[in-house]
Amino acid sequence: MKEVISSNSLFHFTSKLKYLKAILQEGFCPRYCLENFDTFKFLSGEDSMEMAVPMVCFCDIPLSKVKTHVQMYGSYGVGLSKSWGNQAGISPLFYISPESATTNSIYSTIVYLLNNSRFGWDETLDRQYDRLLRLIRFTKPYEGRFFRRGKFLKSPVTFYNEREWRYIPDITNRSSQILLTSLKPWLDKETFLKMHREKDPEGTPLIQTLNRELQLYFPLMFDVSAVRYLILKTESEVSQLIRALKRQKTLFKPEEIDLIASRIITKRQIFEDF
Repeated sequence: MKEVISSNSLFHFTSKLKYLKAILQEGFCPRYCLENFDTFKFLSGEDSMEMAVPMVCFCDIPLSKVKTHVQMYGSYGVGLSKSWGNQAGISPLFYISPESATTNSIYSTIVYLLNNSRFGWDETLDRQYDRLLRLIRFTKPYEGRFFRRGKFLKSPVTFYNEREWRYIPDITNRSSQILLTSLKPWLDKETFLKMHREKDPEGTPLIQTLNRELQLYFPLMFDVSAVRYLILKTESEVSQLIRALKRQKTLFKPEEIDLIASRIITKRQIFEDF
């Protein structure tokens, strides 16, 4: 038998059971996440380029190799079929370095567009530029600093080991259909951190308000049949989750709850048996 180095499932991990319940009930909700795009910092004209991008993140890691990922991102997770992910427009990332061929290709194309005399006047050129910027949002450094829970970790992380896939809503493409104008394809670092600090009159951080707009306009939905694994921290939480789903009679049919129950495994099982 060949050794498996990728999974047939896309896994999303989270830190609390209530977040997992919300995913089952409401689908995935994109959030603005701060990412490093220093490879393309010439676009910002600054010494660095850290931007917050709206996304939902998944990993393509077999359960036998997922232990480090669980410790980093949380003990609760859902694994969905990769075929569902492909149909939903979820894409694996390009892991790049400043000298890589991928970087050079994107860089040279952007420079060509920006230096074109028709740029800013030609709708076709502008649209191609927007598409290249969208492609950049599906890139990540091979390794670098990691922003987690409101701060950067001290040690650098090899991002390549995460085998990340992303769902990134195409806000530019649908902006004309959105009445609220605060949603943007990305936010600069200063704006993102400021929105973490500042609150609305009700005391809610501004970034949460923006994320709620993402949830309203760009939810990532899935059918229960796409669920291949549901990961809980402990065995005692299994009955708790099933009871909570049974109370949602308008959302889940009995046979769907039975299917979900059959897909449940625990963190302990992963750490002991895989």
